[in-house]
Amino acid sequence: MRIRRLALPPAATPPAPGQTAVLDPDQSRHALASLRLAPGSPVELTGPWGLAPGVVVETARRPTLRVEVRLTGPFAAPAARQGPELAMALIRGPRFDWAVEKAAELGVATLTPLVAERSGPAGLGLDKRARWRRLAEEARKQCGRPWPMTVAEPMPLAAWLDQRLAEPGQVTGVPPTGLLLEPSAPPFPARPDPRGALLVGPEGGFTPREKALALERGFQAVSLGPLPLRAETAALAALARLTAAGFD
Repeated sequence: MRIRRLALPPAATPPAPGQTAVLDPDQSRHALASLRLAPGSPVELTGPWGLAPGVVVETARRPTLRVEVRLTGPFAAPAARQGPELAMALIRGPRFDWAVEKAAELGVATLTPLVAERSGPAGLGLDKRARWRRLAEEARKQCGRPWPMTVAEPMPLAAWLDQRLAEPGQVTGVPPTGLLLEPSAPPFPARPDPRGALLVGPEGGFTPREKALALERGFQAVSLGPLPLRAETAALAALARLTAAGFD
């Protein structure tokens, strides 16, 4: 029998084995209307703390939908870094929102919005950043991934590259590697690193200066084929390849 996965609402500390928790209204609706769970149904519970086994102990439909679950084991914390890292230049309209949502579904560990020379008006208010994080969390719940996707603060490309070089664990003098999507580059590798970094430019691509900077910092330019793709399409096509590589 397939074990269904449900997301717990955020809390400062995770519930312990034997304790109960009430799902939020959206997850309760999903559990009752979509999954048709009943008391006694085994489930997997996800949260910022990882993944834990549980069981449905109580459900109610009136006056509001309500599902209570009990943990039957401890949370297994995910590794510090799961999945690829995506750094994507800001693009106009709701297309970046869509890319954030789908990146979370495809297992991205960290998404960093980049301010590139061709990004255009960014409109980076606090409400925009909060919206991206909310979309990422909603997508996490929908697909059942056991760890959240981090949406970093937007930053210029050069600052992001400098930050990566300064990350703990990097070998001194050896730049970290990653993939830079570039239409005129060699084909996407057949066996990419599923936990590597993916760098995606805005419409029109990165400027020659930005490309040179990324290549100097260890990035490999790769192409997804001869057809020109929108930035969000290219990002998600490449992420799908990285995700598939993680199952090889």
